[in-house]
Order: sequence, then structure tokens, then C-alpha cells
Amino acid sequence: MKLDDLGGGGAKTRKRMNAFDKAARLLTARRHTGAELRRKLAQRKYSSQEIEEALKRLAELGWIDDRTVAFDWAQELANRGGMGRLRAEQKLIRRGLPPELVREALASNWDDAVERGHALRVLAKLSASGPSAGKKPGKLYQALSRRGFDLGIIRDLLLNLDDPDHGCNE
Repeated sequence: MKLDDLGGGGAKTRKRMNAFDKAARLLTARRHTGAELRRKLAQRKYSSQEIEEALKRLAELGWIDDRTVAFDWAQELANRGGMGRLRAEQKLIRRGLPPELVREALASNWDDAVERGHALRVLAKLSASGPSAGKKPGKLYQALSRRGFDLGIIRDLLLNLDDPDHGCNE
């Protein structure tokens, strides 16, 4: 028996993995949306037909489910903090999830109390230590805005920055 018969014949004799197997291998590393898998398979020069057949089979097997991924990722982002709902929405849409599904997933995991809590923690870090300590409200506003926090919540927090009842000067 030759080494080639065992599939160990090197790059020149190695058979190319089909689109389904490649997608399955990608899914062993981490969860992917259908759009992410479609993009990665297309980059690897699989035909559109191969890609669509592979994705259809993966969905039938329950290996890809954008709805579940959207809700799981929304919950992870809500629990992690450090960003606002708008930035989380952008992040999930960039992963290939439909905007309506992203908004639904975020609405079930992210309310104004979550948004305000995340903004308070970020504000406390920004205004308490390091090179950003003592930042002016305009700079704090910009920093929170870049992180995707609701502008009304930012405004409220900054207007009450020195009010101990609002918890802004922890």
C-alpha cells in the first residue's frame, strides 16, 4: 500500500475538500452565520451552487441557525458591556445577520437599564483614571458616542455627572 492510498500524499495529490466539509470544519472552530460561511466558501473558490447546497444541508441538520446565533450573540454582548446597543447592532449586522433579526435579538436582551449600566461603567472608567481622567464633558460625550451608546442616555449621564443620586461619580 502506498502513502497516497492513505490520503497522505502531500498537497499535489490531496483531493480538495467539498464545500459542505469545509463549512463543517469552519463550524468546529466557532459559530458562524450563513452569510459568513457563504463569504468564506466563496473566497475559497467554491461555486455558488456548491455553497448553496452545503448551506442548505447544514441548515437541515441544524448546524447553522442565524436566529439562534443572533440571540446568543446579542446576549453575550449585553452581558459583556463596554459598548452601547447601536455598536452592538452594527457588530452583529457586519457578521451577516439581517438587520430586522438583529434588532429583535437586541430588544430581547438589551433595554435602557442595560444600556445605562454599561454607559455608567464606561463613564466611570473614562473619568476616574489614566490619561482620560478629568476629561471635559464634550470629550466624554464623544467617547461614549463612539462606543454606540444612546445619545439621550449619554446626555442624561453627563448632565448629572456630579449628582451622587445618579451614580455617575463612583
